[in-house]
Amino acid sequence: MIRHFTLFVALWAVSCFLTVAWSKWGILSSIDQQYQQAYTSVTPSKIYSGGVNNDAVSFMLNKIRLELDTLQIDSLVPVLRECRITNISVEPEVTFYSRLFRRLQWELVLNDPHHHLSYAGAAECQINWLNLLGSQFVLCLLIAVTLYYLPHPLTRQETALIAQYQALNWSRADIDALQQLQPDQQQWVQAIANHPKLSAMPLKAIISNIAGHNPCPVSIQKLKWLALAYKCTENPQQSFAVAFDHYATLAFDIPRRVVVIHGITIKLTPTPYFYYLWYALKRQNTETGWVLNPLTTKADHLLAEQLIALMEQHGGHAKAINDLRRNGLMAKKLDQNRNKIKEEITAVLGEDLASAFLFESRRDGASLRYDYRIALSSKKIETL
Repeated sequence: MIRHFTLFVALWAVSCFLTVAWSKWGILSSIDQQYQQAYTSVTPSKIYSGGVNNDAVSFMLNKIRLELDTLQIDSLVPVLRECRITNISVEPEVTFYSRLFRRLQWELVLNDPHHHLSYAGAAECQINWLNLLGSQFVLCLLIAVTLYYLPHPLTRQETALIAQYQALNWSRADIDALQQLQPDQQQWVQAIANHPKLSAMPLKAIISNIAGHNPCPVSIQKLKWLALAYKCTENPQQSFAVAFDHYATLAFDIPRRVVVIHGITIKLTPTPYFYYLWYALKRQNTETGWVLNPLTTKADHLLAEQLIALMEQHGGHAKAINDLRRNGLMAKKLDQNRNKIKEEITAVLGEDLASAFLFESRRDGASLRYDYRIALSSKKIETL
């Protein structure tokens, strides 16, 4: 922002300088042109003798001084209030290039070819600062706005990308739409279009959905979630919402008996669902969330009562409830349900994406049995 402001001020200053310079140059050029046109009428024809006539030269000098003592500026927005040519004197005839050089120094040189002399003086002008600063500010502002909205020139990388997109038979309209995106967004379009599981997604849908999300570097993990969501829904908008708007959360929608993982809804079989919910509540409501597996030779009736209460509260399967009440919670039963949970979630998410939402284990040093808990942080687990 500071850099842009500095550039604007510099442009404003340069514009003011050039405007004043151009105005002075225009005045001197106009005087010179009018002098050339009116030369024959400035002095009586009788003095054009071809030699130096002091009376004629004096007449010319006084005439020029009188005419150029005060110059009126006619302009819609005059940046010079008034000008005058001062210190007008007679010099030997000045060559064209010398006249041009001296004009760059804001000196007026008028040649008198009949007497082989030149009349020279310096231009003095008063600047109308209000008009100058105001007009150039508006001009610079218009230039800045125009430059802002002009398409930026293509970089080598962008040129290479366009060539690649044309090789994919993308239309000119699609490429133009692509050029409106930020560089990170363009990288996303390329990554999605080249992804084997996303190649069927319409290009227009890719561009429009990417344009609706803040630019961010291409993420392999987000690509995986996008591919998974598109496989499940075949809806580009919903797929982008899963990949970009949802986070690594595990939500239990108890009334519908489903889990929502990173925006993906998964329907589990009833009994594994309640075991998964039970582990999630342990993760939320205890300090560490670890659950020690029962002995292989002895059922745990305390844990069984917890599961029974949860199933009865939310309409669990009667057969599973009766089995727990009669036999207690066996290690084998817990292992079977954890494996079933892993199997059903992995079937939807794939092993790589599912791992963060499944179980981690550790061996208890005292009992040599294993503790299990959901690997995800308790802050990312919700119950609805």
